Parts: sequence; C-alpha cells; structure tokens
Amino acid sequence: RNTPRVVAGARSFQCQDNASEVTSIHETSNGPPLLPILFEKSHPEQSLGFIEDYVNKVVEAFEAIFKTFGDMEVHNRVAIIVPDAAFRQVIEKLLTEKLSILFKTHKKKKLVLKNADECSGILDDNTSESVVL
Repeated sequence: RNTPRVVAGARSFQCQDNASEVTSIHETSNGPPLLPILFEKSHPEQSLGFIEDYVNKVVEAFEAIFKTFGDMEVHNRVAIIVPDAAFRQVIEKLLTEKLSILFKTHKKKKLVLKNADECSGILDDNTSESVVL
C-alpha cells in the first residue's frame, strides 16, 4: 500500500542529506488502516500447537483481506513473513492445505506458496495466485 501512513513511516528511514528527494505519495486515498493480527504465544515455538495457532492466524488475515478487498488478486501484493527458512518448511504443508480451501471458497483459484526467489522470476499466467512465504 502506498498510503500517507506508510509514506510517513518510510520518511524516517530516508537519508537526511538528500532533502530534495522527499518520499511522497501519488494518490490522495488514505486506504483502510493496517490490521495487525497478534496472538499470545500459548505453546512452545516449533510445537504442533504453536504451528497450528500461527497458521490459523495467517488464515484469519487472508479472510480479512477477502472481506475488505473482495476479488482483488493477492498475486504480487501479499507476502507472509516468517522468521527463517526452517520455520517456513515446518508450516508450509499445513498452511497450504488451509489456504487452498479458503482460496477455492473465496477466489475460485488455486493458491501457490512460493519463496521470494521463486516469485521474483515468475511471469503471471493468470491461472493461479502466488503468495510469497
């Protein structure tokens, strides 16, 4: 999203010696506010309970995206940030199963989870939506 809130946040990372190139926005829409989805860590990390909680919160986030933005494609628009490749590998199967059901219900398209390297080289074929994991 390129809203005033995001732009204001980006300005704090801008180099101070180049004031002529101030980060700006191209549109005037504020857009909906960002929706943080937080949860208590009630299980030890890497345990099945923690993984299920994490995956369920990601599914909850996608449900919120579909509710807010309707038929907007998530391809090249959404990324799921995980701590490392090992965690990605642990959650990938369960997350794919749950999100695939959600995508079939809401989007009528197939979901493909790809890592950042894979997604950076993809040409859009419009038969599926890729989400970076």
